[in-house]
Amino acid sequence: MQLLYVSIDQSRCWREIGLLSPWDIGAKGAEEGKKAALEAIGRWAEEGDYLAAIEKGSSVADLAAELPKPPELILDLLPHTRPNIYFIPKPSIFIARV
Repeated sequence: MQLLYVSIDQSRCWREIGLLSPWDIGAKGAEEGKKAALEAIGRWAEEGDYLAAIEKGSSVADLAAELPKPPELILDLLPHTRPNIYFIPKPSIFIARV
């Protein structure tokens, strides 16, 4: 009887659907948080400058009209990559019966 060792590597599949390692999740979250914070600071500064120029007829209603529209919904089937499956033959094991 020959035994087979089966190894399935799904790491690429997990990364495609957003299931990352704890280290990758932390790094990605930190980068996204930093980017979002800097964008928000810039947007608030622009809005503050706009509202400060009240003599030009700026209003809160004008700012609200400029808010971005909700993103378009896109459906996709994931993962796109198949897992790597390896079959490694193991030496035969003989069982001695007494």
